[in-house]
Amino acid sequence: MTNPIVTCGVIVANSVAVASAMFTEVAPFLEYIQNGASVAALMAIFLWREVKRAERYEQLYNEEHRKRMEAEQKCKDCPYRQQ
Repeated sequence: MTNPIVTCGVIVANSVAVASAMFTEVAPFLEYIQNGASVAALMAIFLWREVKRAERYEQLYNEEHRKRMEAEQKCKDCPYRQQ
């Protein structure tokens, strides 16, 4: 989900930079938009990294939980199980 947001933010920031170079009379306004687009692109990049990290940790947690439940099921009927 965040990958298109990052791409769009970078594209908008770069297109506004080109437009501000072409049209000097509206340069302050375009510079204002470019700064906002640049900030949004950077924030989206960090959000994307955090989402990917959270997904990885969630996957590791689910795998560890599954292994723990399987081990518990194996030992449920074990005669050597300590109570």
